[in-house]
Amino acid sequence: MVTPSFASNGVVIFQWFFWGYSLAFAPTANNGFIGNLTHFGLINVLGNPAPATPLIPELVFSFFQMEFACVTAVILMGGIAERGRVLPAVVLIFLWTTIVYCPLAYWVWGANGWAMKWGVLDFAGKSSISNEARYTG
Repeated sequence: MVTPSFASNGVVIFQWFFWGYSLAFAPTANNGFIGNLTHFGLINVLGNPAPATPLIPELVFSFFQMEFACVTAVILMGGIAERGRVLPAVVLIFLWTTIVYCPLAYWVWGANGWAMKWGVLDFAGKSSISNEARYTG
C-alpha cells in the first residue's frame, strides 16, 4: 500500500504543477465548470496573493490545495491497491485527477464555479474530496 500511495502522490504532484492547479483554481475562467490554463506550469503564481485570502502567496495556497488532491488520490488508490497493478492504477490516477478532481474542485472552491456561485460551502472537503474518492473507488 505504501508504494502505490507514493506513486500516486508523485503523479498528482506532476499533474498539479503543470495544469491541475490552473484547471481547479483559474481566476479568469468564467464557464462555471472547469478552469482554463492561465496558470499552466504555475506561471504568475509566485507573486500573486491567494484567491482565498490576500495574506498568503498564491504559491503556498497552490501547495496547500495540492495536498487535498494528493490525499484524494491516495484514498482512491486504497481501493485499487490490493486488486490491481500499480502502473495502470497510476495512469488511472493521472487521468482521474485531470478529468474528475479538477472540475469538481473548481465547482466547489473556484471563484467562478457554479456551486460556489450558488452558495455551496465546503469547508472540510466533504463534497470535493471524500465523496469523489468514495464513489469512484
